[in-house]
Amino acid sequence: MFKVIEFETGELEVVPTSWVKGDQVYWCKTARAYAKKNFDPKPSWKIYKCKTRYKNNTFATYEEASKKCNVLLYKTDSSETSSDDCRKKKNTQDSDYEYYKDIDIDIDDLPSLSPLSAADKTLTPEKLVEKEKSAADKILTSGKPVEKEKIQSIANAQPTNNVQTAVDVESTGFDNSDIINMANITFEPLCKCEEVKTLISSELNKFRSELKILNDAVNQNTKLIERFIIQSKREWETVKMCLQHINLEKPHLTVNPESEQLLQELIPVSSLDDLKILEEVLEEEDKKSYLIYKLKRIGGKDAKTTLSNIIKYCFTIEAQKKCNWIGANNKFSIKKTHLVSAIVQVLLETQNNITQSEIEQQIKYIFQHTYDRAKSGQVNLYIY
Repeated sequence: MFKVIEFETGELEVVPTSWVKGDQVYWCKTARAYAKKNFDPKPSWKIYKCKTRYKNNTFATYEEASKKCNVLLYKTDSSETSSDDCRKKKNTQDSDYEYYKDIDIDIDDLPSLSPLSAADKTLTPEKLVEKEKSAADKILTSGKPVEKEKIQSIANAQPTNNVQTAVDVESTGFDNSDIINMANITFEPLCKCEEVKTLISSELNKFRSELKILNDAVNQNTKLIERFIIQSKREWETVKMCLQHINLEKPHLTVNPESEQLLQELIPVSSLDDLKILEEVLEEEDKKSYLIYKLKRIGGKDAKTTLSNIIKYCFTIEAQKKCNWIGANNKFSIKKTHLVSAIVQVLLETQNNITQSEIEQQIKYIFQHTYDRAKSGQVNLYIY
């Protein structure tokens, strides 16, 4: 018979009626698996306060009680989640964990380098005209500001020996009253247009050659960067393949806190109920892989002592009395269990010069002589 109970936190669970004592109930992290099988609770479990829902009703099966529990859950929570997801376990210290995942950074997320536009790589005639104008203006306006008309007239003037020129005080910056009427004053042009054009042309030629060199360098660097990006993508794909290979070869490197806690509660196996629950847990590949990882850390001077230490870690002496290899004499058969399969795999991977049949024969021997060891009080599982 089963009941639906509500904890002080408002969370609902289905438990056998034998678990409920008044307003108290036994509970732990793996209790739900025991409740589904209608097994008795362990004395080591914690006791929590609760109240019974559907006080006048008890249910014959776990499934029937679970349906009633789901009805209450749907009334309090409109979201479409399963009952196993809605029901939280009571021991918060045992169930609150944070899971961290490695963030996989893809090379495609890196910013791409765009090449220079065609307008920036080439020098058009319009740009050349603008460069020539700016260079001419720079030469004409360099030094002391002078009107362009004066420069043009001076450049086109022919030098003479008999020129009387009045020089303005403002243009020279000093008093020239004594030499205003002096004869035989000659002036040389400041510069000629041909010289200006020649100078501009030479500067433009230098600029074109330097711009061509710069353009070639940019194109070459762009190609090198593109090759580097392609090579980096290939190397990153290789690294990801290596990481996947490592994870496949060594799945135990990822430590799962939930798996560790379950194994701590169920191992060493002390009863057949514990062994049946452990078999259901080990059906999940990640939990079995973690058990193999734990067993590999148990060593010994040779294969026999290593197997002895592993079995002492997994089974109590009382559980060994209730088991044997093929299930003879109404005992539980361990031949095809996940636990024994994990033990055999550990020995094959860690010990040299030993076969699977030899390991199985040694396990048979250990369980056949359980009562002899219990009577003699021997620590070692082998009695030769």
